[in-house]
Amino acid sequence: GNHLIVTGYTGTKQIISNTSAAASALSGMSIQGQWVVGRYFKISGEAAQSTSPVYASSQATQKQQGFKINDNSNKAYAVRAWGYLPATLTRFEGYYQKTGINFQNFTSYRVNANTSTWSMRIEQYLWKKQLRLLAAARKNDFSNPFVIQQYNSNTVFTSFSATLRK
Repeated sequence: GNHLIVTGYTGTKQIISNTSAAASALSGMSIQGQWVVGRYFKISGEAAQSTSPVYASSQATQKQQGFKINDNSNKAYAVRAWGYLPATLTRFEGYYQKTGINFQNFTSYRVNANTSTWSMRIEQYLWKKQLRLLAAARKNDFSNPFVIQQYNSNTVFTSFSATLRK
């Protein structure tokens, strides 16, 4: 159903995969909501902000403490929509996520990376559910301006499948 969840977290995290590096203290908060529109459609969104960890860059060691509302580098946003059209037996899903370079949480491993990800998926049944068509596309965009090589990755994955059950 419809809901709104506010979450706060705090702890320490081994941000750099070097066993001699100390774990960094971090904390954050998020707000997530879901809205059910009718019987077959829902949309959810989430916004989060964390403290920025202590890290070493090619320029110098930087440190931020606490939340800085005007700093977008330690924020993350996500929106997702699901739907079903029973008259045509069509399912669809869409997703978008943007993560700042300093955003930290406990569910994913990331070190100094801006990310932007989206995906779309549609599933269609035909001929009394004997033929299933599935098409999907997903894009991952990753950039790390803190390394000397200025690494960027921008990949789009697409897939299509047809399944006949007789």
